[in-house]
Amino acid sequence: MLPVTVPTSQKTPLTELATLDNSGFLDLLSLLQQTPPATSVFELWTRLVTPGRTTSREAGIVIAVMNVRGLAESQRASVEEVSSAVADDVREKKWIDVELAQRLRERLVALLPLDVIVLTTKAADLVNASEHAFDSARILTDVRPLFVGEGVGIRSPAAIVMHTLKIVIRDNDDLFTSMTSKELRELQFALARAIRKEEHLREQLRSTGLSFVDDDPFVPPGDSQ
Repeated sequence: MLPVTVPTSQKTPLTELATLDNSGFLDLLSLLQQTPPATSVFELWTRLVTPGRTTSREAGIVIAVMNVRGLAESQRASVEEVSSAVADDVREKKWIDVELAQRLRERLVALLPLDVIVLTTKAADLVNASEHAFDSARILTDVRPLFVGEGVGIRSPAAIVMHTLKIVIRDNDDLFTSMTSKELRELQFALARAIRKEEHLREQLRSTGLSFVDDDPFVPPGDSQ
């Protein structure tokens, strides 16, 4: 038997999956069959909830299924093995009865092989594989005066504009680096070149029929300092 201990945080979505009526489950299954994979749990949640395609309750069920898929990947277990192990553990915890545990197992077996679940799980693993996985960034800009002289004769005849790039690292310490105006433009040039290379690669691969899971549109945040 696959060793599985379902955390309490998964109690609500898994029991809701088991108790969902057949019509609701078929609607959820149909929705996921039409949903393209994403690069992260957050992006998948956004694709499901933001357009109003489903409720946060149903989206929560999908995220719980993704967690089970991640368990199967890490344990190198089959869909049937991990579904049975999760259903048995949930039943032993007395969150649901025997009949609902069987229904949970069957529904996990139906959901876990879906492309949106499998590919989103794999993409998220790749995105987060680095020790310093990017989460967000912000640049703080200010003027730093330069002083000369001493005592009552101190004065500031010049200044320099400085930029501090803050990179928020997922599950790690943030990174800070200071840049002058010239260095900021060097960074801008490097980013623009990377975007052009990406556009070239996508165009070259278009004829292969490959779909890209990282097609989430960029939504600029509100103005920051």
